[in-house]
Parts: sequence; structure tokens; C-alpha cells
Amino acid sequence: MVEFTFTKDGRALRGGAICFTELLTVSGLPLWDVKELIYWYAAKDTFPTATQVMEHMWSTLRINPDWAARYRQTVLAQSRIASQSAQQISDIIAGTFGNIDTVASELRRRRGNATLGLIDVSAPDGEKFKVDNLASYYWLSSDRTIIGTNTSVPPCQNCQELLKQP
Repeated sequence: MVEFTFTKDGRALRGGAICFTELLTVSGLPLWDVKELIYWYAAKDTFPTATQVMEHMWSTLRINPDWAARYRQTVLAQSRIASQSAQQISDIIAGTFGNIDTVASELRRRRGNATLGLIDVSAPDGEKFKVDNLASYYWLSSDRTIIGTNTSVPPCQNCQELLKQP
């Protein structure tokens, strides 16, 4: 118990304080956790009586071990929920910025193509090419030459049609 004196509204007062602690072991290390801090004060002449009342309350206080164990489990569950919620919010924020970046990148690609008169095409194997946007159809010959036409008829044997990207 700690005692102190102070003045409030011109009156001399005397106070006391006690705290409830719990010894926890975290990863093998002891850790004292302050659960409650209780203080009281009274006029100097009535302080001894107030202190006796507090000491009686303190000495007769009993915590049900079953309740304490359930309470600890509840606190752990709440902590897990808060941690999972924080992670989910973080993932949403990161995903949002990732989507914004993807959209911005796509807009830059399209603006660049429009400015330079280009179009993106891809071969069936996924290889991508930038070509001028003057033709309606684009073909890849067996010698890897890109041919642009305005008809859907392949210009050579074994030509593969290249797919336009939006």
C-alpha cells in the first residue's frame, strides 16, 4: 500500500493506493501484470477508518480460479479475433492498393499505345508483341515474322493468328 497527502479545494486530504497484480509466464519469462489499481482518499482525521475498510476488502477478496481461467481464455479469444481482424483489414488495404496499381499500369499501357499508334498482340504460346495498329488482323509466320492484314484469311501456311489485347 502507498499513502499520500494532497490539498483539494483548500482541504488537506490523505489518500492510499493498492494494486491487484498477476504473475504471468510468457515464453518462460516471469511478467507481473497490474490488473487493478485502487485508490481512496479522505479527510486526514477519517483516513484511518477509510484505510481499515479498504484493508478489510483487500484481505477478504477471493478470486474463483475457475472463473479466472475462463476469463483468461476469453481474453485470449478476443485477442485472436482482434489480431485476425487487423490482418484481414491489412490484406484488404494491400489488395486495394494492388488493384489501383494494376489499373494505373493498364491505363499507362493503353495511353502509351494510343499515343504511339501501337497495339499489343499475343501468340498462342503467350508471347506478347507490340505492333503498329494499322491492320485488322496480325499473324505470326513460322520464321517469327509478324504480318498485318485487313482480312481474316491467313497470309501464309502455318501462320498463327495473334490475339489483340484490349
